[in-house]
Amino acid sequence: MPLSDEERIIAYVKEHGSINNAECRDLLRVDARRVNYVLQKMLAEGVLQRQGERRWVRYTLTS
Repeated sequence: MPLSDEERIIAYVKEHGSINNAECRDLLRVDARRVNYVLQKMLAEGVLQRQGERRWVRYTLTS
């Protein structure tokens, strides 16, 4: 069974420490709207935390 978008993001962050919007688009092969939806959902669920502002935002796993 293929991994969900969320599971793929979590695996990437575990390996690389963090992810940004562009890396997420490359990883999932989707457009910016889909990436923003998934990242915002994961933030709301408390899975990810946001660091930085605007184009310098990176997402890390919450401790």
